Formats: sequence, C-alpha cells, structure tokens
Amino acid sequence: MKILGRVLLFAVFLISSLLAVSSVFADPPFQGLRLTGMSACDNTRTFRVRNSNAFDVPFTWRSTATGETGSDTAAPGDSFLTINGGNTTFIINWNYSGNSGSQTKSSNNTQNCPQPTPDPTPENTGSLSTPEAPVYVPPVFEDGRCNPEPWASAVLYRTDAGFEMFGIFDDVDSEGYSLFEVAQEAIDAYGDVQDAVLLGQATSVYGGLVELWLLPMGELQIHAAALPSHAHDWYDYVFSECV
Repeated sequence: MKILGRVLLFAVFLISSLLAVSSVFADPPFQGLRLTGMSACDNTRTFRVRNSNAFDVPFTWRSTATGETGSDTAAPGDSFLTINGGNTTFIINWNYSGNSGSQTKSSNNTQNCPQPTPDPTPENTGSLSTPEAPVYVPPVFEDGRCNPEPWASAVLYRTDAGFEMFGIFDDVDSEGYSLFEVAQEAIDAYGDVQDAVLLGQATSVYGGLVELWLLPMGELQIHAAALPSHAHDWYDYVFSECV
C-alpha cells in the first residue's frame, strides 16, 4: 500500500508539472488588427494596419467612397495601404482561426505629398537643400461640433435630444443651416448592428447629399457631398464620442 501511495503521489506531481509547463508555453491571446488613417496626397489616401501578433493575419478591405474591395495580409508590425478615390471611410475585416473582427476608420485628408529634391544649379551646387513646405494651420472651431475639420461640408452637433446636422455655405465666414435631427432614442433602439444603418439624410443647398450613418461597433459616420470649391467629391468623418 505504501508503494501504491507513493506511485499515486508521483503521478499527481508529474501531471501538475506538465500542466504548469504547458501554461507557460501557451500561445498568447489573439490581438485584433488596428486601422489608422495616416495621410493624403492629391487623390490618394494612405492607411496603416497594425498587427500586434507574432504571425501574419489575412484581411479583406473596402473603400466606401468608390466601393472598391480587396484582400491583403498584415505581417507582424505595421503595414500600409494606399488607395485612390479621395476622402473615404475604410473598412477591414478578418477571421483568423475563429478570431474575427473589423475596423472602420475615416481617411486622414491632410495633404502630405513627398517634396521633390530640386535639381542642382550653378548657383547652389554643393549646398542643395529641400525647401520646407508651408505649414497650414487650420482654423480652430470651439462651438461644440462633433467634426471640427476645416474642410467639412456638413457639421453635426450634440443636442439635448440627440444630434442635429447642419449644412455649410461655401464661405468660411457664413453661418450654417439646419438639415435634419436624429433622436438619441432612435439610435439606441437599433442596439448592436451588423450592417450600417442610415439614420438621417437631406439635400444641401448645392444639391449634394448629406447623410448620418450608424456603423457596426457603435460608431457614427457623416457622409456628405463636398462643397463646390473643394477638389474632392465626398466628405466622410467617423467618430464614437461627441459630448
């Protein structure tokens, strides 16, 4: 009996040791991809896909401005995608070994094109330098709008009942005009949505469409036709908080 008891104790000790070792060397939990709008150059927009895992993660993507779709693979670290079509909202989806998810971000529409190096001249040979591009300082809006971007063609404000969308005249010194309102109760009634839901829409004084969408993961998106003086066709802004 003593021998049997010792054998059982040794077996318990061995199993516990194996479980401890396996837990030490277990794979780390899967990390979802992170999407960021980085920069713009003329009609192109660049997005960064960050993969915090130690392995490649395949994903699909879609641009809401053009409807273009595609697929790619995010290597560990940062990957970059550049697409045509101007201002847009970019959506990526992945499903890796049962770990699925998505990210939706609007493009960073600040123009940041590479500056060409000037050709040598007799006057400056040996002392060439790249001229610094002028720094554009956008106006600061402190009126409580949800989307403070200076190139916005429509602006959204928080109200006691929910949100109110305003159109903008093509003049920085003029005031806007009300387009439509969306009650917070109506937004909450949808709960967690799987596909984008149109919350409200109207036509601006310039004949362009202005819309407010509820996106998966609870974000809101302003999708509006650009002002006549703007070079791009559409303005998009995605956000999750506006107080």
